[in-house]
Amino acid sequence: KNVKQGSIFSFANCSLLLLTVVVAVLVPSFIVKTAEVQQLNNDQDQTIANLGSQAENLKQKLQKSLSESVEKAESTQSIMKSLQIEKQELNEKINDLFLQASRKDKVLRDHQQNEVTLNGVNK
Repeated sequence: KNVKQGSIFSFANCSLLLLTVVVAVLVPSFIVKTAEVQQLNNDQDQTIANLGSQAENLKQKLQKSLSESVEKAESTQSIMKSLQIEKQELNEKINDLFLQASRKDKVLRDHQQNEVTLNGVNK
């Protein structure tokens, strides 16, 4: 029942065998996990790059839209100013026409009054 020291089943040999089996199982699993993590990192890098590209595209679209809006606002302001000036000019013309009409009415009334007076004198 004595185990010989040179035996293949010595404690050191069994420990080494067990360590070799554990390492033989763990190393490939670490390699597989490392490959999975690397693939996840690559996928995340690709996603980040895509999101960055999309963000840049959206930023450019937003700037273009903002620029167009500013141009439209400026154009609208220019049109409004032009219409206000035109309105003011038309109101001035209307006032001038009313003034001319009232002067002509006065001249006509004066004329009619003079005619009535002349008709009264001639009778």
